Amino acid sequence: SKDKDLAELFKTEITSPNPKFLDAGGLGLLQMDAGRVNFSAHGSIPTKLKEHLQHKYSTTGQALVNDFGMPPHGYPRQVIKACLIALLRTEAIVIRDAGGAELTSYKDLGVKDVFLNETQFNRCEIIQNKEPEIGPRQKVACAKFFSEALSKEVERENDALTDAVFQYFGPVQQELDDLKDRLHKLGFVVPKRLLELGDALSKCRRDRRVQTTLLALYHHLDSLKEGVALKQELEEHLTASTEQTLLHLKEVLVQEVPQLQDVNGLDGLQAEIEMLHDQLSSETPWRGYADVQPAVQVIQIRYVEKRRALLEQQPLSSIAAIPAG
Repeated sequence: SKDKDLAELFKTEITSPNPKFLDAGGLGLLQMDAGRVNFSAHGSIPTKLKEHLQHKYSTTGQALVNDFGMPPHGYPRQVIKACLIALLRTEAIVIRDAGGAELTSYKDLGVKDVFLNETQFNRCEIIQNKEPEIGPRQKVACAKFFSEALSKEVERENDALTDAVFQYFGPVQQELDDLKDRLHKLGFVVPKRLLELGDALSKCRRDRRVQTTLLALYHHLDSLKEGVALKQELEEHLTASTEQTLLHLKEVLVQEVPQLQDVNGLDGLQAEIEMLHDQLSSETPWRGYADVQPAVQVIQIRYVEKRRALLEQQPLSSIAAIPAG
């Protein structure tokens, strides 16, 4: 059927193209490249439609059929529709449906209905896509992020990049949430870059429309790159052993230091205490924590000395100043 022919043009991958859509002897909507079918829209009819929009900027589906369905052109309605789908897939046009939603991709919600429902097609607005907001340079940057940050090879193409957002960002968000839970349980503040990563992951997946998703992806690339790098660092370094060491450092700071203060035992320890405090209050306490171990040892030696002195000075039943650690 005619609708079936149009529906074929909405497939993600076209493996057996209808000859009438090909460059060679057809409408010039599709071309074969090393066994792969790509949209080209190089034929004479899609070229005329594109030139028409360059003069008018925008028109409706009905007006376009009126202009090109009558002599001297006399193009069938389904041919005009097929050419428009090819122009949409090559990012030459944008469709605005009757509800005002801008559709920039063949995958956008409702775009198929615009072409298969006559009333919707007649009422839709067809707009020349003068300057795509996400051009080749931006697509390269987005694909590079997937390759370098997530080790995922993604084509530099609108729909492939959008699919990658919804395929890969969910698992990244889950891993991020797990890390945030671990930090909370350790009593540490979640670094700002990880919070910004969570915000970026969410905003990129807020709207399934292709152009909206790509714009969000490109605009949040810095937050995504920095956040993923820090997340990967944390996953590598925050081992069970590191967690235990950090908990021990925290115990020294929040339990042993106050107890020493209660018995006036902090003389000469200000530098060590400050070093330990700075380490644990930093955004990344797992970095360089081994550097504060000497300071911790000094504090703990003082703690043991003070406790021993109190044990020697007072009867066992009255010792309460420094409980056993």
